[in-house]
Amino acid sequence: MAMGRPIWWWPTPAPGNVISVLLGNGDGTFQVEANFTAGMNPQSVVVGDLNGDGVLDLAVANIESGDVSVLLGKGDGTVLTALNFAVGSGPKSGPASVAIGDFDGDGVPDLAVANSGLGGVPPFETGNISVLLGKGDGTFQSAVNFAAGTNPFSVVVGDFNGDGVPDLAIANFGSNNISVLLGNGNGSFQEARNFSVGIGPMSIATGDFNGDGVPDLAVANFHSNDVSLLLGKGDGTFQTAISVSVGNGPFSLAVGDVNSDRALDLLVATADGVSVRLGNGDGTFLPPRIFPAGFDPVAVAVGDFNGDGVPDLAVANLNALDASVLLGNGDGTFQAALNFGVASNPISLAVGDFNGDGLSDVAVANFRNVSVLLNNTVSPRRVAVAIKPRAAGNRIDPNSTGHIRVAILSVNGFDATTVLAETVRFGPTGTEAAPIDVVVRDIDGDGTVDLVLRFAIDETGIRCGQKSAVLKGRTSGGELVQGSDFIKTIRCKQ
Repeated sequence: MAMGRPIWWWPTPAPGNVISVLLGNGDGTFQVEANFTAGMNPQSVVVGDLNGDGVLDLAVANIESGDVSVLLGKGDGTVLTALNFAVGSGPKSGPASVAIGDFDGDGVPDLAVANSGLGGVPPFETGNISVLLGKGDGTFQSAVNFAAGTNPFSVVVGDFNGDGVPDLAIANFGSNNISVLLGNGNGSFQEARNFSVGIGPMSIATGDFNGDGVPDLAVANFHSNDVSLLLGKGDGTFQTAISVSVGNGPFSLAVGDVNSDRALDLLVATADGVSVRLGNGDGTFLPPRIFPAGFDPVAVAVGDFNGDGVPDLAVANLNALDASVLLGNGDGTFQAALNFGVASNPISLAVGDFNGDGLSDVAVANFRNVSVLLNNTVSPRRVAVAIKPRAAGNRIDPNSTGHIRVAILSVNGFDATTVLAETVRFGPTGTEAAPIDVVVRDIDGDGTVDLVLRFAIDETGIRCGQKSAVLKGRTSGGELVQGSDFIKTIRCKQ
C-alpha cells in the first residue's frame, strides 16, 4: 500500500467555491487574474465546446455536492455562471470523473460521469455511471445511470470495438477492475464487461501503445504502485493486464509522445513526482524516471506551455496548494518544476485554449474551486531557413546515415547568429534532431553572415514522402524562432 498518501481525505474547506484565472508571462510561468464560482469540492475537470459556439467550456465533477457544473466560456478566458446538473442516485453519488463524447450520434456533446459513491460523509454508496445527453446549448437532459464495478473513480471515452460508436471504460477503485460499456449509438450502453487490474485503480486513459491501430487502456493503481496495461483485441475485449511499475502511490496518468519518437509514453502522478515511462511502440516501456513536482502530485496533463513545440507537463500538487509546470527538453526529460499557487488542494488538470489565442492554457480542479491558467506566450518569429543551401532540389535520403546542412539566413534585419545552436531542433515538427556542429558564414552571398548547422539525417525523423521540414530554436535574448523549407525524399521504395 502506498505510504504517506491517504486515499480518502477531506481538507479544511476554503472560503467559497471559486475559479481562479492565472495569466501566463510568456515563458511557461503564470500569474493570478480572476476568480469564478463553481460547485462543492470539484474532483475532475474536462474541456470541450458544449454549446457549439466555437469557444471552449468546462465541465466539472463535484464530488461533495453530487452534481456536475458546466461553465460556458466567453472566449476571453472568463466564464459564465455555473449551471449545475444532478448525477448518480442522490447527494452521496460522489461524482469523481467526467468525460465528453457524442453518445447518441446527434453531433452534440454529451457527458459521462463516474459516480464513486464516496462523496460527502459515510455511509458511502457503491456508485454508478451517469450519462447526460446534451441539448446543444450547454444544458443537459436528466442523468441516466448505468451499472459498473464498485466505486467507479475514473471514466474515459473511446471506440473499443471499432464500430464507430463511442464506448466507456471505467476504473473501479472498490472492485480492483475496469468496466467496459459498449455504446449502442443512441445514448444507451450494453451491460458492463469487467477486466481485472491492480489494487485500487484510480485513473484510466486510452491510447494505441503497441501500434496495431487498436485502442488499449492504461490504469493507475494507487495501492499496488503500478499501471495496468490492457492491450485491446479490437472487439471491445482486452488481453490480461500487464503490470508496469511507476513508483509510490500513482494517483492519475496521462498519455503523450514526449520524446517525439511516434510511440506513446506514460506520464504518471505519483507520491514521489511525475513518473515518466517512455514507450517503445510495441506495448513495452523503458525504465521509469521520476521528475519532482510539488508536494503530493495527484494529476498530470501534457501541453506546450512555452511555445517551443516541445511537450511540457502541468501537475496538480494536492497538499502544496499549487500547480507545477515542467518544461520539456524534447527527449523525454524535463526541467526543474516551476510552481504557481492556486486556491485549495488541486486534484485534476485539463488543457485547452480558453481565450482563442492559439496557445495552451490549463484548467485545474481544486477541492473548493477551479483555477484557469491563461498562457500569454508570444508566437515564434518566422525566420528564413534553407535546407541544403547551395544545392538544388533539397533532396534527402531518409535511409542515409549521412548528414544534412540547414542554414538560418540573416534577412530583413534579423541576425541569424543570435540563435543559440544548443536550442535548435530540426525535423518534420521541429522537435527532433539537435545539431552536430555549427558554423557562421555568408552562405547565400548577400553580404551578411548566416548560421549553418549540420544534422544527422537518421536523427531527424524524416520519412519517405514527406515534403517539408521545420527548424525551431531560441535566440540569446529568449525569442522563439521557427522556419521551414521544402524537401524531396529520394531512394524510397514505391
